[in-house]
Amino acid sequence: ASKAIPAVADAPDLGSRHGDGGRWWARLEGECCPISLTPLEELEYEPFGLLADLGDNLYEGVWGPPAVAATSSGVAIHWFDGAFLGSFLVSTGTFINPVNRRSLSRGECLSLDAYLDRHSLKAVHVADAYDLSTTIKGRRGAGSGGGSGDSQGAATLQRDFAALEREAATVLLSLFDFRSGSVRGAARGSERRPRQARIVGPATGLGGGRKAQ
Repeated sequence: ASKAIPAVADAPDLGSRHGDGGRWWARLEGECCPISLTPLEELEYEPFGLLADLGDNLYEGVWGPPAVAATSSGVAIHWFDGAFLGSFLVSTGTFINPVNRRSLSRGECLSLDAYLDRHSLKAVHVADAYDLSTTIKGRRGAGSGGGSGDSQGAATLQRDFAALEREAATVLLSLFDFRSGSVRGAARGSERRPRQARIVGPATGLGGGRKAQ
């Protein structure tokens, strides 16, 4: 049976970017975001968590006050830099946990959108993309009725979905470029002999994604 994250109704708001009192993710020292490979304790904002197994108790992502209790609850959680996670999900059009390939719920996508907004990170409309993907797959499964209206509707859905994918791919590329530049800058400022920073994307093998140009 899966464990439930304890209630934290009385916990303080720990979503702040600044102040050691709010940096609960320092407890995650030694863990890295599976997508960006950034050490979680170095993030300027809190990470975003996906439960390894949803079970029957939670259908949202883990961040804010619930994340504080989660770090000591024994619940298996995969932590991500939420900016990379949102862009990765939408740009690939594949709404699964990149670590264990568990299908995500709509609630988790809504939660990720709220997280991005809370931390003033670039919006990539995760829930909208999830809804479009679900609708497109549902139409494919039901088969085409052959009417011109159905064909036009399907084309519109595909066009809207492709636009979100392209926008997210651009955001993801800029995130990797920014991180790569930060690593190179840190290396130049070091008194030690710098090593060439080689930043690569996640080798997930998920497929279905678009390469940003």
